[in-house]
Amino acid sequence: MSSSVRSDDVIMTSSEMSEFPPSTTWQQQQQQLTSSSDNITVASVSYLSSIRLAVLIVSILGVLFNGFVLCVLLYGKQTRRTTSNVFIINQTVADFMSCLSVIINAITTMFSRQYMKLSGGIVICILFEASCLISICSTASIFSLILLTMERYFKIVHPIKYRQKWRPWMNWVGVALPWADAVLIGVPLIASTSRYDDAKDVCRALVYYVSPAAQKVRISISLQLINRWS
Repeated sequence: MSSSVRSDDVIMTSSEMSEFPPSTTWQQQQQQLTSSSDNITVASVSYLSSIRLAVLIVSILGVLFNGFVLCVLLYGKQTRRTTSNVFIINQTVADFMSCLSVIINAITTMFSRQYMKLSGGIVICILFEASCLISICSTASIFSLILLTMERYFKIVHPIKYRQKWRPWMNWVGVALPWADAVLIGVPLIASTSRYDDAKDVCRALVYYVSPAAQKVRISISLQLINRWS
């Protein structure tokens, strides 16, 4: 049986005590543990900073490339005539806005404390601190890609029915529907679970739920979406 030593209501086994030199005191052991914890924290912060920098670089490249494609599509007379190009333009706009929203969110978050109270805090909190703008643009991009794929499928697989049934108003519905869905899905969820604390000048995003069951449902749906798209 391994012996145990109790000091300041903390129990250490002999195997755990063997990790420290016999001459070290309890205070020195605590300092070593604190130093190890600080090193882990610094490494985690550095890792997260690297990820954010990589995402920011990809977003900048996405803005440049999607902006170039968008200019070609908009200024080309023939590219605006076909139905498919209308959906491609909408998809490019959604991708462009998704990348741009990441850049705007990163810049705004850095200086959000300076003008958080200008809008009562809640607008900045929901749009940027809670990443609502990113959510709207990303969701619109996903839905737009789905509609573009469906339109291409019916046009190629069922060309006769496509010419007979397709109407110009369907183009506008196909353009507006992804953005409407993105707003209806993202804004209520983020707005209802985010609060701005005036006293502490802090945005608490995605932490308030009507009940614990609502929180479990939201987490479950998020995990299912992650598994489905991964």
